[in-house]
Amino acid sequence: MKSYAGFKYTKDGEVKNMKKLWDKFVSEESGQGMVEYGLILALIAVAVILGLQALGTKVQGTFDTINGSMP
Repeated sequence: MKSYAGFKYTKDGEVKNMKKLWDKFVSEESGQGMVEYGLILALIAVAVILGLQALGTKVQGTFDTINGSMP
């Protein structure tokens, strides 16, 4: 008799136990919050990168202007 995650598998009850195991796997929500935080963090990172690229272009233009006006 094999045992996995607290379920014992026999020849007669194997399908029933797999159903229980599947239901337990599908109803597990402990990692769901971490995935949501990860997605939010990735979205914030993309926004920051895009903002810095736009700001970097403006700063580069300002430095070019200053550099051109210096003797």
